Formats: sequence, structure tokens, C-alpha cells
Amino acid sequence: MTALLTNEFYEHLYKLEERSTSNCSWTAITPENDPELQWCRDFLKDTFTEQSKEKFHEDMVQCYEKGVRGRTNIARKLGMGPNDYRRYLKEYGFEEVDRFLNLFWYGFILQNDEDGSLFFVRSKAHGAAVLNLKNWRSINAVVNSGGRRRLKGYSIYKMYEWKMAYPTFTLDKEDVLNNEIIRVA
Repeated sequence: MTALLTNEFYEHLYKLEERSTSNCSWTAITPENDPELQWCRDFLKDTFTEQSKEKFHEDMVQCYEKGVRGRTNIARKLGMGPNDYRRYLKEYGFEEVDRFLNLFWYGFILQNDEDGSLFFVRSKAHGAAVLNLKNWRSINAVVNSGGRRRLKGYSIYKMYEWKMAYPTFTLDKEDVLNNEIIRVA
């Protein structure tokens, strides 16, 4: 998310710089209520701190789709701090959307090697429950291995890898938010 300064902004800035003398910068001699200075401040505020609801949503979704992990990293990618990111989520009513995207993109697909049936699980612990394992560490070892990711007759895929192979794959938001394990038809 990049914003560009316009020629109009530079014209106002040059007018302020013309006030500089050899001994004093314009920043020291310009009063706080100067119209040129106020215009520049308003422009910067509008350009860099405010964004539309639609643009914020689009940028947020793109970050998850590109594999940016963690809300702090997403905020950085969007050119803001984590507190601003949380403020926009709350202000625009996207807290639930962010929670859905976070659960969905951090999830896993388990594919039965025999019949091809699919399960979406929100975490490795839920995957362990599907595979009747005592804990999630076995899944962790398989997911982080470089080879074919198979365990107990299931192939295991990270969601963003699955989406790269099957870009049209989607799940209902309410299902993801309310169920840890989803059998995909």
C-alpha cells in the first residue's frame, strides 16, 4: 500500500521553503496556523493515515493470500503499526473477517490417500484428533519435512499450499469460525 505525493503538495511545500533565509529554516519561522503549512499537514494526514474500508479489506485479504503470517507482519506490510491495524479492524467491523482469514490460512487440509476425502482442520492439534494421534508433534514433524507429507494414510497440506494448487477452493466463513474440523464434500 503506497501513497504518492502529488505536484500540488510539492507546490505548497516549495512556497513554505521560499520563506527560508540563510540563517533560519522555514520550519522555525512559520506559525502553526499558516494556511500553507495547514494544507500540507491535512494532505499528509489524509494520504497516509486514512484509507477506505474497501481498500483496507482488499489489502488485508491479499496479505493472507500471499502468505504473510502474523497480524504484526500484516500491519507492517500495510504500512501501519499493529495498534493502527487493530483500530481499523474494529472501526470497519472486520474483526470477525480477520479471525476467519487467520483460522482459514493457518489451517491444514488432510486428504485420505485411499478415498480422496478431505478434512479441513484449524490447527495441528485438531489434525491429531482426526488421525487419532496422542499429540500434534507428529503432525508438526510431517508438515515441516521437505518430502511427501503423509501420516497414517493421510496427506497433509498447509492451507496456503493447497490454495496455490486449487485456487478456487473455499470454505464457508461460519463453518470455519464455528468448527475445528470440517469434512469437505
